[in-house]
Amino acid sequence: MTKERYAVICLVFGILMLVIAITGCAASDPYNAVVQITSEGQGSGTLIAVEGDLGVVLSCRHVCKQVGTFVSLKWANGETTIGMVSSVPAGNPLNPYANDLALVICERPKGISPLPVGRFHPANGPIVSVGWRDGEFYESVAFDAIEDGGIIKSNQPFIGGMSGGPTLQNGVVVGVAVGSNRRDYSVSSDGDALVQLIESISK
Repeated sequence: MTKERYAVICLVFGILMLVIAITGCAASDPYNAVVQITSEGQGSGTLIAVEGDLGVVLSCRHVCKQVGTFVSLKWANGETTIGMVSSVPAGNPLNPYANDLALVICERPKGISPLPVGRFHPANGPIVSVGWRDGEFYESVAFDAIEDGGIIKSNQPFIGGMSGGPTLQNGVVVGVAVGSNRRDYSVSSDGDALVQLIESISK
């Protein structure tokens, strides 16, 4: 992927991402849209939009690092594609978890549908956070999640590698896994921050 193609992609997806934020996308199997990301380390991400032979993956800053970084994406169907980090919001020194987000433009994986992005509501039922570690798929289910200052908190831990993976509620991406003490506490950047990120690249 050249720098010129990357610039064109950013313009096209600025409009596309705003449409996704408003309308959402359907997916036949939500777990297929969750990808293992390898950059300097390993993490996870979620396919949230496609257009032609390209896709957009939502992940987190501490996995994807900085704009222009190339990453390797390994999908549930065994396919490997290449992506480039296209957007990383500024950090929040008062709440580093709240804006720990990133978007990656990638080659579109074959036969995989994107997931819609929405907002977390405690009354809508439990959340499921999922992700990859060393080729194995993991999930964490929480029935007690709350929203607090731009993050979703629960008492169900994540493990290393799940960072950047989706937090789902009824099949909709409402957060991104960003932190855990791996015993009894986890946090996700929530849907408000996700929608703000999507809207910011459409301007």
